[in-house]
Amino acid sequence: MALKVVFAEAPPVSVLANVVVLPNASTGNVVAQQESAAMVAKVNAKYSYPWWASESPMEVFWGQVNEAVQIGPIEKYIAPAAQAMGREVFKSELNDPQALVAEFSERVPMSTSQSLSAKIQPRNGSESVAKAS
Repeated sequence: MALKVVFAEAPPVSVLANVVVLPNASTGNVVAQQESAAMVAKVNAKYSYPWWASESPMEVFWGQVNEAVQIGPIEKYIAPAAQAMGREVFKSELNDPQALVAEFSERVPMSTSQSLSAKIQPRNGSESVAKAS
């Protein structure tokens, strides 16, 4: 048995191919914070008005429903969406922003949707997911 033991400095490449290095808890948190900060910086640069920090539920709802990706945790978005829609909004509904925009446009005056669209508009003119009716 002792002859089968090999004391090598590095394991063979075939062994390394199956090894996945996991970050420790503190490194993982730092990476997640850096990714979150990068996402926030990208959104900050995209808009001239910070809708994600607004006190108005309609502005937060309209900004997020027109974003291609979820900005921040869904739990932070559910309450403003419910207030803006005037009803309970389920997490599953957030997967269909077009339906939410259509319903919102039926619930509020056209002038409200137009003012939100004008206020929450990307700087570079890039297209958003949904448009006001």
